[in-house]
Amino acid sequence: MSPVWSDQEAAPAPAPSSGVRSAAIVYGRFCATCHTLDGEGGKQGPELSHVGAMHDAMWLRQWISDPTTIKADANMPAFGDRLDDAQMTAIVDYLADRK
Repeated sequence: MSPVWSDQEAAPAPAPSSGVRSAAIVYGRFCATCHTLDGEGGKQGPELSHVGAMHDAMWLRQWISDPTTIKADANMPAFGDRLDDAQMTAIVDYLADRK
């Protein structure tokens, strides 16, 4: 029999997908020092909670890989040589979905 949740209780949240877990690891290791996501993280770089509303996955991949290809005087370091393809895909897909 399935549990019945009262109006006072919330059903447990579903477990995050492997892509979301991977993105969280990448964010924590490479992004959180400078960027805020859902109110957590550094303040040096822009807030990323809704970055997907402004930029698509292709733009995000290029920016994260080498920001100077988009903006010559970008302050953000390039991560194309620091992230493997799976890490890059996880963080790009996660951020692109943040609308």
